[in-house]
Formats: sequence, structure tokens, C-alpha cells
Amino acid sequence: MDKTYLSRTLAPSAGLDWYRTALRATARQPFALASITFCYLFGMGLLSAVPYFGFVFSALFMPFGSVWIARSARAALEGRSPSYDSLMELMRDAAVRRELIRVGFVFGFVLITCNAVYGILSADAVSQWVVKDGRLDWSSVAAHIPYGAIAAAMLLYIPGLMATWFSPLLVSERRMTWGKSLFYSFFGCVRNILPILVLGIIIGTVTVGITFGTIWLIEALGLQGISLFILTPIAFILSTITYATYWPMFESLFSDVAPQSER
Repeated sequence: MDKTYLSRTLAPSAGLDWYRTALRATARQPFALASITFCYLFGMGLLSAVPYFGFVFSALFMPFGSVWIARSARAALEGRSPSYDSLMELMRDAAVRRELIRVGFVFGFVLITCNAVYGILSADAVSQWVVKDGRLDWSSVAAHIPYGAIAAAMLLYIPGLMATWFSPLLVSERRMTWGKSLFYSFFGCVRNILPILVLGIIIGTVTVGITFGTIWLIEALGLQGISLFILTPIAFILSTITYATYWPMFESLFSDVAPQSER
């Protein structure tokens, strides 16, 4: 395969560049991007709560929501206002819609498989957890953590996540089939695991630092009574910045990949 059609391989510092770009996009359209991120998270949570089929419904929505957020971040960076209509436009494209649904089924299969593996392997440990007065005894949980089940589930989940991470945008922006998009996404992540790890460290450090710093200020100033009104918007802004990294990641890694129809 011609290497020019594969993802770029970037230096670890690209992780910092992605985060800076996400900050710039959020600063330009903070309310619009935050509202779209909220709608996506709310939709995923609502669909996940559906009995029996929640995993499937949320997995099917994931590719559409991911493209919606990415296109919103792109619009912000280009000086345009992110639009709710872009989600509807995406769903009206029959060819893209069909491939995104297939990506969603793959993601759903990954989630269901990981959940089943964890449930089977953790059964013995979980059976030893103690419930007292209707509450879980955390000392019993600490004494019987199903490390093996967690490791097995993660060994399945991480490759599945890598395969489906960029596939929605490869389908919508590069017009790939679902199978090809999974291949490109997986190896795009493999080739750029270092900048991805750097980005993860930055996101984790910033999130933990701001969260604990805000909690300390709340306690120092005696604002516990309104802590919810302070922490909630901060959480949404941090989530918005995190999701806004999706577009710069994709654009920097796959800008050399021509749309399928143009090859």
C-alpha cells in the first residue's frame, strides 16, 4: 500500500499542539461547543440507560456524535458558528449514514464483548463484596478487586477503541467504507501512540489540577453551599476542550489521505 495514503507519524509534541488547538476552538465558540458537547454526552447517557439495548443504542449514536463534535470544532477554528443542523445533514447523507451505522455496530460489539468478559471473569471476586445497610462495604471491594477481569477487558477494549477512534471521520470526511476506516484508524493510533499518550497526560493533568484547585478554593472561601454551581460549568468546559481535540488530531494525522472518490 502506498504510504502516502496512510496516516502521518507525528512527534510526541503533537499532543500539546492538539490541546492548544482545542483551547483555541473552545475560546472562539465556548457556549456553542459546550452545548453541543453537553447534548452529545446527554444523548449517550440517555441511550445507555435504555434497558437491555442501551449499549447498542449508544454505540450506534457514537459515530454520528463524534463527527458532529469534530465538525463543530472545525467550524469554530474557521471562524464559523457550530450548528445543530450539521448533525441532521450528516444523517441525511445515505451513503455516510450506512457506513457510520456499521461502525456503530462494531463499537457496540466491542462494548458488549468487554462487558461480558469482565462479568464472567469478575464473578468470583464480586460475589465476595459485602453490602451493609444497603451500602457497599468498600473495604470488601478493596480486598477483592478483580484485577484479572479488568486487565482482560482492557486488552479487548483498547484495540477496539483504537479501531473506532478515527473511523467515523474517515467515513464522513474521507468517504471510506467502514472496514477500511477501522484499519486506517487502528494503525493511525499505533503509529502515533506517543503523541496520543502525551495528549492523555495533558488532559489528565489539567483536569485533575483544575478540579482539585477549584475544590481547595471552594473550601478556603467557604463556598461549599454553591460548589455545584461552580464545579458543573468547569466540568463542562474541561469536557468541551477534551472533545475539541478530536478534529485537530484527525486533521493532522490524515490530511494526506485523499477522499476515496478522488482517487
